[in-house]
Amino acid sequence: MRGLAVLLIVLCAGCAETSVRGRDILRTGPFRDHPGLAARPADGPTKIDAGTNVLTDDELTAAERAVGAAFAAAVQQHGPAPDSALQARLVGCKLDAGSSRKSTVYRARCRAALAIDDEVFVMVESRAERRERSRAITRDEAEALQQQVRDFTLEYEKSVEVMNEAARFAALRLLDPARAVDRLPDDDRPHKPRIPDAEQRARAQQQLSTFGPADPWPDKLAALSELTRTGRPPDVTHCLRHENDPTPRVRAGVGLCLAELLGPGSEAALERLARDPDPDVARAARLGLRRHKIWRAQGAPNGD
Repeated sequence: MRGLAVLLIVLCAGCAETSVRGRDILRTGPFRDHPGLAARPADGPTKIDAGTNVLTDDELTAAERAVGAAFAAAVQQHGPAPDSALQARLVGCKLDAGSSRKSTVYRARCRAALAIDDEVFVMVESRAERRERSRAITRDEAEALQQQVRDFTLEYEKSVEVMNEAARFAALRLLDPARAVDRLPDDDRPHKPRIPDAEQRARAQQQLSTFGPADPWPDKLAALSELTRTGRPPDVTHCLRHENDPTPRVRAGVGLCLAELLGPGSEAALERLARDPDPDVARAARLGLRRHKIWRAQGAPNGD
């Protein structure tokens, strides 16, 4: 009965476990406290990176269309915005999947961006993982599996669904981050407590208000980076205190802070920094000026 010998554990109902999580890669100042956004989704399929053992070429083409459509539908759930200057894009997804004797795992990672005139103002990353008990295969199938490129123990529908989960969660985190709550499996492992953003922001504000030219530049740069990540547009006043710091890395940090927070008084300072003799400082300032120009074209106040 060689053909009937079961190698893997039989799949049971209710054994699948799916988790999703996300994080911000970039979120410029005006989008940090917004309760919810509406955007128009970019048209067309999305780019998917998947091994040939997971999807055939035809499956990959179909999956790119399906995942792109799932992302567009999730964006449109936040309100129709055909004339919005904000465009939501699914930049791409990566799929990894594999099976063992005990379990089959599908993992997807997607990145999505919110752009105006091709300038990115928000970028997020989402991850979804589906874990289930492996389905049963026979010895004959196991031998055939060794000779094939496509792993037929991996199911196309489940591969697409885990990418759809990641794409939908990316859309939610992109447009309404307060509602994008990570769904994680039960985990009893201890985790290092995370310092709240508000506490990090207050600490960076305090440090930047007291640091002077003679203080160590790594400490100033660390505080600028922390405020760039957690601050709000009015916080640019703390960055501007260090516009003329003697260390180019600090001045470049000021340029990035102004470019991300998009706060009042930034453009005049960025124009000065764009003339800085250090190329890294000037490059950061030019990025900020381009972003400010696009943002102001939408009717946002200049602040200068």
